[in-house]
Amino acid sequence: MKSETPSAGARAFLPLLLCALVMCIDGYDLYALPLVVPHLSAQLGVPPQSFGVALSAVLLGLGLGAVLIAPIGDRVGRRPVILTASALMAFTSLGTAAGGTVTGFALWRLATGLSLGACLPNVTALVAELAPPGKSARTLTVVSMGISAGGIVAGLLAPPLIAAGGCRPCSWRAARRRLPCWACWPGNCRNRPRSETARSNRVRRRTPSRSFSC
Repeated sequence: MKSETPSAGARAFLPLLLCALVMCIDGYDLYALPLVVPHLSAQLGVPPQSFGVALSAVLLGLGLGAVLIAPIGDRVGRRPVILTASALMAFTSLGTAAGGTVTGFALWRLATGLSLGACLPNVTALVAELAPPGKSARTLTVVSMGISAGGIVAGLLAPPLIAAGGCRPCSWRAARRRLPCWACWPGNCRNRPRSETARSNRVRRRTPSRSFSC
């Protein structure tokens, strides 16, 4: 039994690293647009306060996605939801870069928020499932730091990207960073067994005492 523990920990390291990368990219996406608003307002000829709706739309979508879409992961599995949401976030990031009006930015940011809301709770649950026994809280804390790290990266990269190519490269970079993560995940996580928590949830769903499903 002791000889299997290091091997299991090694197998879980790469999926946990990918979860941290997803958190980092999501943090970058959340913080990048506020940094480019002054430049967008000058480019579109509208006051900066006009982007208040667009900045709020991502938070509205985040809440709606967490409540309405994220629970699908309890039924179909965490990884399919994370991969699908990551692909959609890459698409909505490209849409944000292509937006030419404040209304367009608001709609694309709402769609981005829905994808974020679907992704983040499932990443959190997957980290808890993959964490070594007795270290779930510590592992989740470390992985969740990826959101702050993404915000720091956005603060460091946004000024030179804007100076070099305008506002759109900030969103393009968010989309490009999601694609390698999406491509790597299936090969590394496809055959991993479900945790005991996932198994118990699946058993509870089969019991007739459950009167409703989310």
